[in-house]
Amino acid sequence: MEVFIVIIVLAGLFGIIGNQYSGLRRMEHLQKTLDEINTGIKTMNEYQKNQP
Repeated sequence: MEVFIVIIVLAGLFGIIGNQYSGLRRMEHLQKTLDEINTGIKTMNEYQKNQP
């Protein structure tokens, strides 16, 4: 019975760690997308400033 409880606890911990890793990857992807949007906006602003 004790072995079963240890297995359940370890499976739960591995699940939590896996979810944290997955969330981190999603946040990194979101940050990359936001950086690309920010770069595009800066480029458009510079283009508009250079127009006569």
